[in-house]
Amino acid sequence: MSRVNFSLADNSKVTIGNNLFFGSGNVTVTENSSLKIGNDCMFSYDLTFRVGDGHTIINTNTQEVIPNTGNVCIEDRVWIGTQSTILKNAQIANDTIIGACSVVTKKFDAQNVAIAGNPAKIVKENVAWKK
Repeated sequence: MSRVNFSLADNSKVTIGNNLFFGSGNVTVTENSSLKIGNDCMFSYDLTFRVGDGHTIINTNTQEVIPNTGNVCIEDRVWIGTQSTILKNAQIANDTIIGACSVVTKKFDAQNVAIAGNPAKIVKENVAWKK
């Protein structure tokens, strides 16, 4: 049985496309942040999504508050391997494979790639996957 725990703050938004398989995980979307998941995605087990920070971060030199919100966009046909973590401002293009235990912290525009590591980087190009 799949178990996904969602924690959604005020003014947060989650959009989920069709045909999503999500094994298990924790999804936290902080205030004024959004998570978009496309169609035909397959998410493995023990995943973590942290869309925004749950606390205030301050630049000690300027005393300015560093924005703690962010959006995550996962396009169509993305497969995310077990125990991976997706953090604020991550963007994952169509037809991408995320390797197990990866930490995605930024935008990836390339399609048909495999991404892996901590922090995640493209490790293979011209790949596709099927359910």
